[in-house]
Amino acid sequence: MSNYVFVIDPNKQPQNPVHPAQARLLLNQGQAAVYRRYPFTIILKESKPAPEIQQITLKIDPGSKTKFNRTRLNLPKTHWLDAACVGKLETLKVLTNKPLLIQATGRGTRQMCGTDKYGFPTFPCFSCDYAEKLYAESVRIGICSSGLIDSDRLKSKNH
Repeated sequence: MSNYVFVIDPNKQPQNPVHPAQARLLLNQGQAAVYRRYPFTIILKESKPAPEIQQITLKIDPGSKTKFNRTRLNLPKTHWLDAACVGKLETLKVLTNKPLLIQATGRGTRQMCGTDKYGFPTFPCFSCDYAEKLYAESVRIGICSSGLIDSDRLKSKNH
């Protein structure tokens, strides 16, 4: 019912729920006031002849049934079996006892170059020195004429 706003008339009798946009319109026009914030309910300032009140079915979910299903089916507590035991479940046929054939070791990195334990780059790496060496070599053979690296900085060094 989060997509509906409850409505009551001035005599505090329930009316049909309305969409939040309709409730906002009634509030902005001054035809209604906020009666309660949770659950959000508005009260009309003038009574209107209401059409027949619709029956509303309210279904309350008691929460997660994972532990209930797991203990009822005598399954061990593992992450992958907990994910399989969510919701209404009559039976569960487990086909394997090891769902992953590989094990993540957590040794990967997304960096362009590796780093040592202090965070400094390990080589080969596109560091400044390596880029300067490539630039100097490309200028020597006439491939690169762009100023990606400050040419004055290169000229000041003894290459």
